[in-house]
Amino acid sequence: MLRFFAVATFLCLSSAAQADLRFCNETDADISIAIGYKDGEAWTSEGWWNAAPGDCSTPVSGDLTKRYYYYRVTSPTMDFPTENYFFCTSAKVFTIVGDTDCKARGYDRNPFNELDTGEARDWTVSLTANDGETTQEDLEQAYRQTYNQVYAALQGFWVDAGDRDIGMRVDDHRLTDYFLGVPGGGATWTLADTCDGAGGAGPVLIVNYDDFADEPLCWVLLGLDDAELSFRAVGGTADIHMLKRN
Repeated sequence: MLRFFAVATFLCLSSAAQADLRFCNETDADISIAIGYKDGEAWTSEGWWNAAPGDCSTPVSGDLTKRYYYYRVTSPTMDFPTENYFFCTSAKVFTIVGDTDCKARGYDRNPFNELDTGEARDWTVSLTANDGETTQEDLEQAYRQTYNQVYAALQGFWVDAGDRDIGMRVDDHRLTDYFLGVPGGGATWTLADTCDGAGGAGPVLIVNYDDFADEPLCWVLLGLDDAELSFRAVGGTADIHMLKRN
């Protein structure tokens, strides 16, 4: 089961008092906010804006000119859920143009949430945490959402970013290795919270190759969206980066 230390409820409210994109912190934790958006033909990410408990922060001032914005909230004491939209980020204050090749350019790559503002000129996101302990229903719902996102994003044909002769096809819960376009070993996969040897990292893919069914592999997911996949095999020494080929 995927672990969520806190479950955040997001309330998006339009206000006529001031036209901007604001984030209001209704938790008892200090938070930092990063945003992403499409500027012309380029995807851009910016951060960080800080908000103490009870305060608000305004990443976008003035009338909103875009329908879709993306945001990521972090805190040293609370975990906030994210969706499957990835942008480049940095630990320091940043403005980054482009959402690909993050690591090669010296940046981190992290998931964001999507915010659909419709035709609103202003928007406020109120960040709250559920009172009391997270319920089993909360955990199961979060797990189903994450599982569905991973399942959908994995489907298709992937090639190694460093060696296009190496690839794999994911079809439902089946995985087939390819080399020079020729299919090789086949396996089944499933999603798990973590695995032995991962040091608590996760989520992970448990991969059972047909020829080695009693020796499952564990791949720690580092990043996944509709175009890129990054993971590290437990026991391996290097990250594996793959690109989806249409």
